[in-house]
Amino acid sequence: MSDVEAVGGSQGITFQEKLGSGAVQTTTIAKDGSSVHSRHTLIGGKVTPSQYYGSCPYEHRSRDVENSVVAAIPVAIVGGVASHLEAFKEQDRVIKSWTEDTRIWKGLRCGSQFLGKDMTAYTNEFGLIDIGRAGCSDGKFLTRVDEIRDAMNQPAPALSENSYWAIYFPTMGIWLVFALIAFGVVNLLGLWFLAVRSATRWIKAEFQ
Repeated sequence: MSDVEAVGGSQGITFQEKLGSGAVQTTTIAKDGSSVHSRHTLIGGKVTPSQYYGSCPYEHRSRDVENSVVAAIPVAIVGGVASHLEAFKEQDRVIKSWTEDTRIWKGLRCGSQFLGKDMTAYTNEFGLIDIGRAGCSDGKFLTRVDEIRDAMNQPAPALSENSYWAIYFPTMGIWLVFALIAFGVVNLLGLWFLAVRSATRWIKAEFQ
C-alpha cells in the first residue's frame, strides 16, 4: 500500500508517493500548467534522484485536448463549406423546378382558348393536341383536353419557402457530429497512449 503526500509551495504543488520498493515517485505541477514526473530512491530517510521521466501525464493530457481541437476544427470548416454548397444547390434545384412547373401551367392555361374549337390540325394519331404549334409554347407541347381543364381550375405553382438557413443548419448539424467524433477519437487515442506508457513505466519500476 503506498502513501501519497501533497506539498504546496510558491511555484506549485508536489505529490510524493512512497512506494513499497523503497522508492519515492514525485509529480510536480507548476502554476503555469507545466509538470514533471520523476522517480527517486529513499536511502537513510533522504531522497536520492535515480530516474527522471520528464513531463507527467497531465501535460500530455492537455496536449491531447489541444490535438483533439486541432482535429475537430478542419472538419467543422469543411462542414461549413459543404453545407453552404448543399444549401445553394438545393435552392437552385427548387427554383428550376418551380420555373418548369410555371411554364407548363401557363402553356395549359393558354390552351384553354382552344376548348370547344376544331383542333384536328394540331392533333396527332394518339389524340394529343400540340398547343405549342398552336402558339402556346416556343416548342412542341403535347397535351390532352382534360389536362387543359385541370390547369384552368388550379392556381399558379407556388415557390417553396425553404430558406437558405433551413437547408444549411440541418446539413451543418451532421458535420458537427463528425467533428465531435474526430474530437473523441483523438482523445481516446491519447488515453490509450497514456495507459500504455503508464503500464510500461510500472513494469520497468517493478523490475529495477
